[in-house]
Amino acid sequence: DTPFTKDILGMIPFSGTGPIAESILDGTITVDDPVVQLVLDNLKRPEGLERIPATITLDEVSGKFKNWKESTSTSPMTKRHLGHYQCLTRLVELEKEDDEEPDAAIEKAKKILQAHFLIILTATKFGISLTRWQNVVNSLIEKEPGNPKIHHLQVIHLYEADYNLILGIFWARKIVLIAETQRLLNESCYGGRPGLSAVDPVLLEELQVSIAYLSRTNQVTFHNDATSCYDRIIIALANLVARQFGLPEEIARLHGVTLEEMRYHISTAIGISEASYKHSEESPVY
Repeated sequence: DTPFTKDILGMIPFSGTGPIAESILDGTITVDDPVVQLVLDNLKRPEGLERIPATITLDEVSGKFKNWKESTSTSPMTKRHLGHYQCLTRLVELEKEDDEEPDAAIEKAKKILQAHFLIILTATKFGISLTRWQNVVNSLIEKEPGNPKIHHLQVIHLYEADYNLILGIFWARKIVLIAETQRLLNESCYGGRPGLSAVDPVLLEELQVSIAYLSRTNQVTFHNDATSCYDRIIIALANLVARQFGLPEEIARLHGVTLEEMRYHISTAIGISEASYKHSEESPVY
């Protein structure tokens, strides 16, 4: 609870859009608190940064579905298994490999895949959140087998496949690529950057310790693990940062409205709960 989160972010919707958000990105907003002003200054959009268009191509959609691991759990509410989408993309590929006249199955697959693509394209182009995207299933996994205490459970959100696809294309591919090119990411960031895996810091740590041991050099290491850091992300701030890196307003709105209207169901051994909970001003869900 700081003046930044209460007074400024409290007036910005989940989508990170609106007049206040625009003034932050343009660098025209000023406040009396120097610490808050420092945060605002660092949220200013870099000069000449490439804006990502709010469009998506059929090749991007097909490529994502094709390379997606089929065993990934998605779309638990609508039962749209990834295999359904992958069958369509593979049938369409058969036409490219075969010079003969395409059969009826391939023609139908092309029409169905095109229909799915047009839905995704329309949603991204106009920043529309589909109603079925606003239902998510929470799967709870024990961090310690046999310990079901609530603070020892890992919560996994299972989204609709096409919504998850949009997040993957715009965040994991396009934003990271621009941020990497513009050198906007901290050099200590690993895992999500091209060519840098999550195990690299562990290897570096081992090498540093080994070199210090062999060279008889004194060494001090400090590890600071931010508790539940992903659970404490403020969605409005996350979308602001994404827009700072070039995310189009339409995609930020699609993302923010979906999370703001999201209904959370619980997956158990006997099925998915009919009851759900959602975000509200009285009981916020971030």
